[in-house]
Amino acid sequence: LAIVKRRRSLYLPPGPNGSDRLLLEMYNHPYKLRVSSLYVRPPFQSYPENLLQLIGTSERTIERKRIAFEGYRSGRFHFLEILPKSVIWNLIRLEKGNRFRLYPPQVKKAHVLDHLDNLIYILRNFENYEFYVTDANIPFACVTYEIQSGIVPECYSVFFQAFDAADERDLGCFVLNDPHVFQSISDHIVQWVVSHQSTIRERIDVVKFLQKVRTH
Repeated sequence: LAIVKRRRSLYLPPGPNGSDRLLLEMYNHPYKLRVSSLYVRPPFQSYPENLLQLIGTSERTIERKRIAFEGYRSGRFHFLEILPKSVIWNLIRLEKGNRFRLYPPQVKKAHVLDHLDNLIYILRNFENYEFYVTDANIPFACVTYEIQSGIVPECYSVFFQAFDAADERDLGCFVLNDPHVFQSISDHIVQWVVSHQSTIRERIDVVKFLQKVRTH
């Protein structure tokens, strides 16, 4: 993160010493944090702990999840996740060999159902976690971070490697430390998707959608 502050932009490869390290540093500080995410699959914090262990998630990612939930409980952290409805449906879809499309081959039906149940539990119990689903055409995978470390917050925009790589566990990313880019994404992309007529925003309606997918 210190390099991004100095250079204003940086490409990071996937893996524990690349994007994993940067994303952990985005979370691991005492300041208030607001995150808005347009991504390719549900965030790792929505995965049950046993599923993270099963798929071999890095320790830094597991630590990031722990910090996130501490932030939800304390009110330090607010997270808005927006995903295409098709991504949620793809969680339960099988490919050749009865492999679930968005999971490694060792993941079975019970694990997928636990994942959906865990996401529903989080929505019902943590107000600072918001989860929307949409049919809007999201143009790219991007996550914005606003770290309120001073009078002027730090604003980062992180663009991930490929929007169609939802089956990949790790994605490289390009990071920009530019408040104008951050504001433009917030105003013209995130808000457009949020206000799209197909977007489900109300918590109870999102839970109903997830339950529909779960029982399909």
